[in-house]
Amino acid sequence: MTGIELLQMIKNNEVEEGTEINVLRVNEECCCYDVMAKLKYTDNDLL
Repeated sequence: MTGIELLQMIKNNEVEEGTEINVLRVNEECCCYDVMAKLKYTDNDLL
């Protein structure tokens, strides 16, 4: 999912309070994903 899609889901109240979201990037060396950041949706904010 893209960032725009995530924001649209938040706008449509499809993301529950307290949801933790991992931001991933493709690691081309091993064909896997690395976690770049962890976000938490709380009080209508991404922290």
